[in-house]
Amino acid sequence: MDKQFTEIFRKKEELLNLLLKNQKDNGEFESIIYFPQLPENGWIYAGPSPFNTSSILIALKDIQHNSISEIKNKGCQFIFSLMEKNGLWRFYPHGGIFKFNTPCDVDDTVLASYALRKNNFNAPANENHLYAQQKNNGLFYTWDLPRLSILFKNPFHFLWLVTDLKNTYN
Repeated sequence: MDKQFTEIFRKKEELLNLLLKNQKDNGEFESIIYFPQLPENGWIYAGPSPFNTSSILIALKDIQHNSISEIKNKGCQFIFSLMEKNGLWRFYPHGGIFKFNTPCDVDDTVLASYALRKNNFNAPANENHLYAQQKNNGLFYTWDLPRLSILFKNPFHFLWLVTDLKNTYN
């Protein structure tokens, strides 16, 4: 039993060290993308994204440890810094390395909001907006685009989405 406990403890320490080593000073866990034709083995930094950091913080939400608390706090600050108008997030911010900009989307918004809430960080009340992205068949639209249903519920947000959509195709 002692050998098994020691092995579990060792693996937890390895994981903690891996997280501490790979979290950036701003709290980010980087997103990298593989392009085999590029140098450096094809792996490039894709720009700041809430996706990885949110996913890691959700996995850590119930773990109590001083170092984990520091990781969660820094990560929550990073996620919060990427929040767009009306408590929304997008996978990559406008002006990144790609020639297109992504619109805000449901999956990143849900992950970021959930990660903030579960780690006791101030999260926006965006549930009504997210539920408005649900279609009649129960599925969700992925991207937050200007739809007529939004125009009638929140015309100011609709106009913001129109402007944001223009930025998407620059």
